[in-house]
Amino acid sequence: MSNGEAGAMLRVQVRDGDGERELHFDGGVILAGREPEVPLRLNDPLVSRRHACFELRPDGWYVVDVGSRNGSAWNGQRLAPDQPVRLRPGDVLQLGNAFLTVLEAEPVSLAPAAPAPGSSGAPPLSPRESAWLPPSSAAAGAAGREGESLSHPARPARVGIADNVVHVGRALDNDIVINDGYVSSYHLEAWPQDGGMLVRDLGSRNGTFVNGQRITEQVVPLTAVLQLGPQVTLPVARLMQQLTVGPEPSLFMRRPAELEHLMAGVGLGRVVGKERKVILRDVDVCVRRGQFVAIVGGSGAGKTTLMKVLNGYTPPDTGVLYLARTAQGAEEEIGYVPQEDIIHRELPLREAIVLSALLRYPPGTPRELVERRAEEVLAQLGLAEHQQTLVGRLSGGQRKRASVALELMRNPRLLILDEPTSGLDPASGRRLIKLLRSLANSGVGIFLVTHALENVEDVDTIAFLAPGGVLVFWGTLEEARQHFGTADLAGVYDLLDPDGASPEEKRAAVERWRRRFLESAHYQRLRQEVEEAVRQLAPMAQWPLPPAQNERELLKWQLGGLARRYYRILLGDRRNLALLLGQVPVIVLLARVLFAADILDNLRLGNKSLNLLFILGTSLVWFGTINAAREICKELPIWERESHVGVRPIPYVLSKVLVLSGLALVQTLILLVMFFTLWRVPGGEEAFLGTLVAGFLAAFCGMAVGLAISAATPTPDRAMTLVPVAMIPQIMFGGAVIPLRDMGQGQHISVIIAARWVFEALGRFTERARYLDPARSLHYEQVSGSWFEPVAALAVLGLAFAGLAVWLVARQAPGMRSAGGTRAGPHSWAGPGPHPPTPSAASGRGGT
Repeated sequence: MSNGEAGAMLRVQVRDGDGERELHFDGGVILAGREPEVPLRLNDPLVSRRHACFELRPDGWYVVDVGSRNGSAWNGQRLAPDQPVRLRPGDVLQLGNAFLTVLEAEPVSLAPAAPAPGSSGAPPLSPRESAWLPPSSAAAGAAGREGESLSHPARPARVGIADNVVHVGRALDNDIVINDGYVSSYHLEAWPQDGGMLVRDLGSRNGTFVNGQRITEQVVPLTAVLQLGPQVTLPVARLMQQLTVGPEPSLFMRRPAELEHLMAGVGLGRVVGKERKVILRDVDVCVRRGQFVAIVGGSGAGKTTLMKVLNGYTPPDTGVLYLARTAQGAEEEIGYVPQEDIIHRELPLREAIVLSALLRYPPGTPRELVERRAEEVLAQLGLAEHQQTLVGRLSGGQRKRASVALELMRNPRLLILDEPTSGLDPASGRRLIKLLRSLANSGVGIFLVTHALENVEDVDTIAFLAPGGVLVFWGTLEEARQHFGTADLAGVYDLLDPDGASPEEKRAAVERWRRRFLESAHYQRLRQEVEEAVRQLAPMAQWPLPPAQNERELLKWQLGGLARRYYRILLGDRRNLALLLGQVPVIVLLARVLFAADILDNLRLGNKSLNLLFILGTSLVWFGTINAAREICKELPIWERESHVGVRPIPYVLSKVLVLSGLALVQTLILLVMFFTLWRVPGGEEAFLGTLVAGFLAAFCGMAVGLAISAATPTPDRAMTLVPVAMIPQIMFGGAVIPLRDMGQGQHISVIIAARWVFEALGRFTERARYLDPARSLHYEQVSGSWFEPVAALAVLGLAFAGLAVWLVARQAPGMRSAGGTRAGPHSWAGPGPHPPTPSAASGRGGT
């Protein structure tokens, strides 16, 4: 018996598919269900995997239904989920078609522990209430109480402790999450010992109390109640329940009717190509606050297409998407975490979060507020100890959590994730899904797009998409197993896309499962949910729109934020910066090997000196191009996400131009200082200033060309393969290897070649015409005359290619949200859809 206490036994007679037997238990928390691992296993198909829980409390034994599919009955009365009932000898329980008769249910003799001094005096919370306290605002929890400071502690290392440890705290990666400002991020941990639980306080600021005494580490009986800080109570039995029963039913499962709708899609469809191929067909979806929805399917099932419709990247061709709106008329913030990281690896984690989040806040938002919010979010996601770690040094799971942290900065009520566990090891994947489960329990609606069915055990709702973008199921995991007739949901893929079947047979299989779903109670329930959501969300489309932000202030705010961030990124990648700067003296020293020091001041070497000027001028174009060629495409997922939350293309490209211009200026100065040091250059100070202007503009042109290349290519590798394609014409049409007079039609191409203009400008600033014979030199006309024409040509070319980069970047931006609270297609309902658009759908304002 537990703790050696007499009279705490529960003795029941069980009658199920295995016959009749008598079982007895000595205390604690006992889970009953169909799973082989549970203490009270019942062999009956109507019993859920985790059906009910028996719990020993100070005044006796209690039973509670933990959200079973077919319910439980006590003495013929149906039990409400999460409603505990005290057991007495003679009581009869029905779980599915299994029957349990209570033979003995004696209470323990110990009295409950007294609360700690200073508590509110309220009775201890039940296990189900204590784990999910009403959420308080993050700011109030962190700064509005005399509790934990904003520098959240890191989780202490576990030493010599078995795996059956329960962690309690405010951070979402705890086993029991308590959203209260008095509770530390990692408050305590506990594990079974000597018939009770050994509770260890993890250095919490407000302490852990038992019977009014603060403890650091102590074995506590299961009947005791812990006090966390001055007002939060937690029964010790709840800690044991976490180990034996597992996580509680989700917020959505416990009280879905109380949770407002965040999004509803009616008849969503997408067609592509000239053949009008249907890749998403008449899909209905909806999500409430606190609901965790997994969208699963094989390749070609339209998961990514549906995700892009839901997050607003692409508008639906058919159907309407309704979004919740705030009282001020703005759409509710939607967080989106793509498969690729959306946070820069070159920066420390906290700085990366703050600099990126500032772009999403209104102009003038104090940085201190954003930094405080970043600390709260990082602590919430268990990343407080990594605030100063470079993002590139985090593990894959930590980087994914960092992307989630960035999306949580604006407190979104809906979070959409695309294959978040892709590339993670199984343990990291499970931790991430557990974190998402905790986020949902805190009230965030979640859409998870995945093909890995091992990641869906914690979701509330699973949606199966068949090839062709057809919705063939929407319901709970247990309902999905019954609907498809398989205990292993991975087998559903074979049912929807039979291996070895012909295309016609595969289409027939999809249609068969689609019809079965449309005729099921699951679809009727989904339709009712969608219609209810439309009734709630459609009127929001008529609300007045919020006033538009001042565009000039917004552009200035974004330019400043983007430039600061890019400057820090450039400095953060010190190895790359050293390579970019170090290549300049290498090129100049190699040129010095080839050309004598007096080559520019020697009448006999006038023509040969032009080769030196051409090499140096073309090198500056090269430096600018290589500086910029990867800078947009390497962060394409980041730009796609930021453009979707309102970052404009002009400040985005201009921030690159400003910072890279500074780099180009430094490179030009290094080259020219060495040039004027290693060679005797005519013209003195005027020549230095002139070559500085011309050299900088040449590097600027190269930089603009590099940005255009980067904006036109999807990957850095592809961009680097195009750099030679851009540089070889600089040699061919630069006017030094082949004089301009001998190019013929090539002269028209040379107009857009920066190397030609910098060659001519350098020749004129260094007075090359004085050292050439006009009758014999093929280049005399190029290096004689005013310097204004080549310098102006360089400036115009640089601005033109920079404008091209802006245009290319703008084309990459995903479709922006409509301002009306709905995203609508043309209301053309293709195919035999399950239902026509609801009447309210026609009133929604369309847009892309």
